[in-house]
Amino acid sequence: MLLKVESDFDFKKIYHITNGFIKEDVLLKLFPLDQIINIDIFLESEKIEDNALYIVDMMEVRDPLQISVVQEKMSKDSTVIFLLMVGDNFVISQAYSRSNLTPCVLCLYDYVMDKIFTDRKNKIRSMSEVINYINENFGMKAPGAPVSELDLFYLMRELEQYLLTFSGNGRSAFTGCDISMSKIININTLEKTLLCIPFSPKCDCLHQYHQHKGYRNA
Repeated sequence: MLLKVESDFDFKKIYHITNGFIKEDVLLKLFPLDQIINIDIFLESEKIEDNALYIVDMMEVRDPLQISVVQEKMSKDSTVIFLLMVGDNFVISQAYSRSNLTPCVLCLYDYVMDKIFTDRKNKIRSMSEVINYINENFGMKAPGAPVSELDLFYLMRELEQYLLTFSGNGRSAFTGCDISMSKIININTLEKTLLCIPFSPKCDCLHQYHQHKGYRNA
């Protein structure tokens, strides 16, 4: 029996926005060269393509407000997935679009920082606010594990499953992923955790909804 899988998405193009953390030879295994854009060039561009899928490398984010800047640059009809690194973990964000009423990637960052940097065993409160303060004022990223090229190839394979789910191609008919969920991958153990992200009290994206109606899923 043959199965025909049709995607609910019809993106004009898929782009990878890079800050240089993931080397080009790794990216080229998944993205054509003309679909790889430096993040500085992207932010300076006056015209952003509508109805596109953007994969954004923010693995070395030092200031979480950088995430907000990139999100605001996207057109409302586009979808974005962020790649983050928090502690010893890769993070693949949920698929986020400004046209939907869902928690944004800044909400994800706040949630993951609290989840990873809280010592529940010793009942120590989250260190995420301290780390964010250091990031913002001294330009230092959160501590994390060293990353090898092989680790990044593994991340690309995980990301490919998201792209196949969007397109309906390949093995996604049987092993597609839930693009509404975020995924944490521990670099040392390769343990994967799926997360349903709540709105963050530190973010104003829910407040923005009440000011600007017209979301597709509201």
